[in-house]
Amino acid sequence: MLQNSKGETIIPIDIEVIDKPSAPEPPMKVSDVTNQTATLAWQPPADNGGSPVEQYIIEKMDVSKGQWTPVSIFFI
Repeated sequence: MLQNSKGETIIPIDIEVIDKPSAPEPPMKVSDVTNQTATLAWQPPADNGGSPVEQYIIEKMDVSKGQWTPVSIFFI
């Protein structure tokens, strides 16, 4: 609703709420594991948050520091 000293009016508008997507659907598959590489496979999330998923950021955990660090970015 818009309102000022001269009056008021209601104007309908469409709102699109965009949020982060949900996690990829299981199962996540890990194969071809070596001491330097691994192959990952997963299904897209059930909920994309209202916008197409354009990339995934693959991270690894440095267990000695307890921190996640990016390893690769996968563009769709």
